[in-house]
Amino acid sequence: MEFVMGKGKMSNWREKLWEKVVDNLPEKEGILLGAGVGTGKNIQYYPDDIEIYAIDFSENMLHKAKKKAKYHKKILTF
Repeated sequence: MEFVMGKGKMSNWREKLWEKVVDNLPEKEGILLGAGVGTGKNIQYYPDDIEIYAIDFSENMLHKAKKKAKYHKKILTF
Protein backbone atom coordinates (compact mmCIF):
# COMPACT_ATOMS: atom_id res chain seq x y z
CA MET A 1 0.00 0.00 0.00
CA GLU A 2 2.79 2.42 0.82
CA PHE A 3 4.32 1.87 -2.62
CA VAL A 4 1.02 2.90 -4.25
CA MET A 5 0.68 5.93 -1.97
CA GLY A 6 4.20 7.04 -2.85
CA LYS A 7 3.57 7.39 -6.56
CA GLY A 8 1.65 9.79 -8.80
CA LYS A 9 -0.96 12.12 -7.33
CA MET A 10 -0.49 10.66 -3.87
CA SER A 11 3.29 11.09 -3.75
CA ASN A 12 3.15 13.94 -1.24
CA TRP A 13 0.38 12.54 0.98
CA ARG A 14 2.68 12.32 4.00
CA GLU A 15 3.69 15.99 3.73
CA LYS A 16 0.07 17.11 3.30
CA LEU A 17 -1.03 15.04 6.29
CA TRP A 18 1.62 16.53 8.58
CA GLU A 19 0.78 20.05 7.39
CA LYS A 20 -2.80 19.46 8.54
CA VAL A 21 -1.61 18.05 11.86
CA VAL A 22 0.67 21.01 12.57
CA ASP A 23 -1.90 23.57 11.39
CA ASN A 24 -4.50 22.12 13.76
CA LEU A 25 -2.37 21.95 16.87
CA PRO A 26 -4.04 24.01 19.61
CA GLU A 27 -0.62 25.23 20.72
CA LYS A 28 2.65 25.19 18.85
CA GLU A 29 4.34 23.49 21.77
CA GLY A 30 3.91 20.17 23.48
CA ILE A 31 5.04 16.58 23.31
CA LEU A 32 4.86 14.16 20.40
CA LEU A 33 5.22 10.38 20.78
CA GLY A 34 6.21 8.61 17.61
CA ALA A 35 5.01 5.13 18.59
CA GLY A 36 6.24 2.64 16.04
CA VAL A 37 8.54 5.20 14.45
CA GLY A 38 9.94 2.56 12.11
CA THR A 39 12.65 3.92 9.82
CA GLY A 40 11.56 7.49 10.53
CA LYS A 41 9.70 8.37 7.34
CA ASN A 42 7.71 11.05 9.19
CA ILE A 43 10.62 12.63 11.05
CA GLN A 44 11.25 15.35 8.48
CA TYR A 45 7.67 16.58 9.01
CA TYR A 46 7.75 16.74 12.81
CA PRO A 47 7.32 20.28 14.15
CA ASP A 48 10.50 21.91 15.42
CA ASP A 49 9.19 23.53 18.59
CA ILE A 50 7.96 20.48 20.47
CA GLU A 51 9.48 17.73 22.56
CA ILE A 52 9.62 14.50 20.54
CA TYR A 53 9.97 10.90 21.72
CA ALA A 54 10.30 8.00 19.29
CA ILE A 55 9.89 4.32 20.12
CA ASP A 56 9.92 1.09 18.15
CA PHE A 57 10.33 -2.58 18.97
CA SER A 58 13.10 -2.98 16.40
CA GLU A 59 16.58 -1.73 17.23
CA ASN A 60 17.39 -1.85 13.51
CA MET A 61 14.47 0.47 12.72
CA LEU A 62 15.48 2.84 15.52
CA HIS A 63 19.02 2.95 14.13
CA LYS A 64 17.61 4.04 10.73
CA ALA A 65 15.28 6.57 12.36
CA LYS A 66 18.20 8.08 14.30
CA LYS A 67 20.08 8.59 11.04
CA LYS A 68 17.07 10.36 9.51
CA ALA A 69 16.65 12.56 12.57
CA LYS A 70 20.28 13.60 12.31
CA TYR A 71 19.99 14.20 8.56
CA HIS A 72 16.91 16.39 9.01
CA LYS A 73 18.43 18.13 12.05
CA LYS A 74 15.58 17.05 14.33
CA ILE A 75 16.09 16.54 18.05
CA LEU A 76 14.34 13.40 19.26
CA THR A 77 14.64 11.21 22.32
CA PHE A 78 14.81 7.55 21.31
